[in-house]
Amino acid sequence: MKGFLALLVIFACSVPRALAQGDKAPDFNLKLSVKGFQVGELHIGCKAGATADYDKGQDIYVPPAAIQGGTVGLILENNPLPLYQDIRPAEFPQTWRIRCKTRGLASVSWDKELLPEGVVFSIRKDNGTVYNMGKTDSIKIYKDTELFITANKQSESKEEQK
Repeated sequence: MKGFLALLVIFACSVPRALAQGDKAPDFNLKLSVKGFQVGELHIGCKAGATADYDKGQDIYVPPAAIQGGTVGLILENNPLPLYQDIRPAEFPQTWRIRCKTRGLASVSWDKELLPEGVVFSIRKDNGTVYNMGKTDSIKIYKDTELFITANKQSESKEEQK
């Protein structure tokens, strides 16, 4: 029995670190500045213990729109009401869906320097155009659209990071 336990300990210690860590995301809360909508910002994030559904105390509903303004909100799959803040489980990948209804030129921006280390963020418009959020800091919105922000674990390969 001791031999088996010793073998088990040796095996456990030899498991690659990335495999042992799994696809866990760091806890973070990222502010997105939005212009041309009923609010000036949205928040997305990950936190241990959060779920992909509505979590009271973590997720916050967006306030109603002004009469002449556009509307923006984070959309959950099983909840028709848009959110101002959507905190997800601390695991990869995560994708946030943002519904934008605009009455003119609008934009979404973020501070590239505040993106969590070890995480790659992309933002995709519903027309298929994808932007690396670490290389650009804003996108313009000219019409009603949906945006999809995806967070993934950064690859360890130096070639892929270039």
